[in-house]
Amino acid sequence: MSCGTGANNYVTMSGTSMATPHTAGAIALLMSANPSWGYDEIFTALTTTPAHPTLSNADRNCGLPEGGDFPNHAFGYGRIDVAAALGL
Repeated sequence: MSCGTGANNYVTMSGTSMATPHTAGAIALLMSANPSWGYDEIFTALTTTPAHPTLSNADRNCGLPEGGDFPNHAFGYGRIDVAAALGL
């Protein structure tokens, strides 16, 4: 769900254009709480704590590159969970 172009307008969108701002915001929150963290700490926090949505057959058909359910081509490592990444 994202903001549309009109007043009180919301639209459903997907893809990297929608994922990138969420990821950037999550990284900003992690860096704000942990100013000494670098790339490795941020990457580890985001890739070891995501929520794993139930995969549909269509998600599985998109490809499971490492043999398990996650990471995959539909959800990557999963949905970002900033609270979990912060250890909350």
